[in-house]
Amino acid sequence: MVQFGTAGIRGSVVDRVTPAVALAVGQAVGRLVTETAPTDDAPPEVVIGRDGRTSGAALAAAVEAGVASAGAQPVGIGQVPTPTLAFASRGRHGVMLTASHNPPTDNGIKCFVDGSEFDRERERRIEGFVESEAPPADWDRWQSSTRSDPLPVYREAVADYARQFGADLDGLRVAVDCGTGMASVGTPAVLDSLGASVTALNATVDGHFPARPSKPTPETLTEFRTLLADADFDFGIAHDGDADRIVI
Repeated sequence: MVQFGTAGIRGSVVDRVTPAVALAVGQAVGRLVTETAPTDDAPPEVVIGRDGRTSGAALAAAVEAGVASAGAQPVGIGQVPTPTLAFASRGRHGVMLTASHNPPTDNGIKCFVDGSEFDRERERRIEGFVESEAPPADWDRWQSSTRSDPLPVYREAVADYARQFGADLDGLRVAVDCGTGMASVGTPAVLDSLGASVTALNATVDGHFPARPSKPTPETLTEFRTLLADADFDFGIAHDGDADRIVI
């Protein structure tokens, strides 16, 4: 049984967010988008991303297979922050494989449409499709996966948004604790492009989260807080595993 919570489907990859569940959800999302798409157009696209967890590649492959077998076009974008997946889903649908700040044993599935997470009505439709165990589309409607890299455009869009408000970080000293999560490929580069002097810590993606637990709390950020107190930084930023949570 597939059931969405307050932030998608989330839990252990052994008994809750398994490849079988990812396949079923992918097929349900593909069915949802093909039912609402014009029949005379190209197959509707579903962008699929994942965070750095070791289980992410297998789950993303399962989602892609499900989307493709429903007649929709899967577009894999690899390891990205969750906000990047939301950005890439504008004008189409998207699926993000992430358990956010949960431990590395977990993973999760978040569904997006036009830049926003599914509302409860869409989530119920996905749950219903999975429950009905509907067959895939006819064999000649199955699609092949394609690849895309939205990260450069996303980072520039974030920087441009900040510039609209007169952001000038020239000379500002900022420390960023990426927590070996997906902020490693986002926040330091954006701040650098805005002129800040950036010191990035734990900025190599590692789904085991060896540096600290993924959730940024006063307890998990003890060393980072000590660094900020002892060094000459203007402020510090800490992220969770998929970079949709921030502590300043």
